[in-house]
Amino acid sequence: MTIFKSALAGLLLVVAACILLFWAEGRAVKTARALEEGSGLVVEVDASRIDPANDGKLVHISGAVAPQDVPTDTKLGIAAQGIVRLIRTVEMYQWKEVSREVERAASDGSKTKSTVYDYEKLWSESAIESSRFKTAAAPKNPPMPMSGMSFDVGEAKVGAFRIAGDDVASLGDASAVPLTDSASAGLMTATGGSHPVWLIDNQFVLGNDPEKPAIGDLRISFKRLDLDNASAIGAQSDDKLTRYATSNGRELFFIQKGKASAAEMFKDALANNTALTWVIRAGGLLAMFIGFNLTFKLITGIADMIPVIGGLIRAGTSLISVVMTLALGSIIIAAGWVFYRPLLALVIVAVGVGLAVVLGVVGKKKAAPAAVA
Repeated sequence: MTIFKSALAGLLLVVAACILLFWAEGRAVKTARALEEGSGLVVEVDASRIDPANDGKLVHISGAVAPQDVPTDTKLGIAAQGIVRLIRTVEMYQWKEVSREVERAASDGSKTKSTVYDYEKLWSESAIESSRFKTAAAPKNPPMPMSGMSFDVGEAKVGAFRIAGDDVASLGDASAVPLTDSASAGLMTATGGSHPVWLIDNQFVLGNDPEKPAIGDLRISFKRLDLDNASAIGAQSDDKLTRYATSNGRELFFIQKGKASAAEMFKDALANNTALTWVIRAGGLLAMFIGFNLTFKLITGIADMIPVIGGLIRAGTSLISVVMTLALGSIIIAAGWVFYRPLLALVIVAVGVGLAVVLGVVGKKKAAPAAVA
């Protein structure tokens, strides 16, 4: 029954891989078309002024970034001027479970292995659930009173153009926010005042003795993300830059730190599209190969009952799995490009099927002497 389940799981995995590959190629083709269309339509504009004649057009701007508000951690009363993102980092001193294998010798000379669990203390940004510890006598962690958070600027301007804060916030360069004792009161209020607050090495430490931390003590620090210049491509809507809808329904909006031309940004976008496509292809082809291997377990499982023959058949089915993956995978990948770039589709099929044929021939030649022997 296990063999049949493996074969069924393999068949389903092959089908899923086919669907993934077909979807990925469709996504890649649509994105490539949209980028090709956009690169031919984009208009270079002066970011320092708004030209109503460009309203609704795909435009490229580049210039200085001016945040329009101040990202603030209202809970702790921390803010920083002129930034695009404020990051609060919170660590708690906690127990962590560590497992190790121990081998013991019995009186009769036999050896047994068992898992032993140890517990160590450390600072962690994420809560460690002590309820999941394996031993009943394991130490307990208290709940974290607060967690790390990011606070983004609501809106920023690149020249005269307004851009949504979440589009620029991640682009900034990080540096530490200088902290002062004046924020201690906010921390005491936010954490219930159960621990003294110490300012050490530009981070707040909440605990009775910062030199000897206890379980439940906190460390809190802040980073600021600054962005001086940015380049962006999007649809001009009055004085705002938004997503541009291409003729195939794809939306174009690119932004990066620093100054870059429209040609450079479209080149990067095409490279990113290609890289993502190859990552998905690799995953899909690997899943397909595993699926074929599992499907053939129905054959290899029966063959394993016959000495010597089982090993040969296993080797043969692995080769067949590779051949079928290359052949079927290349056909599915090519199907996505056949109407957009037919020559590329033909090359993909030729390469994939060619590799499959070569591997098949090599496999037969290797298998022939073994069969004779």
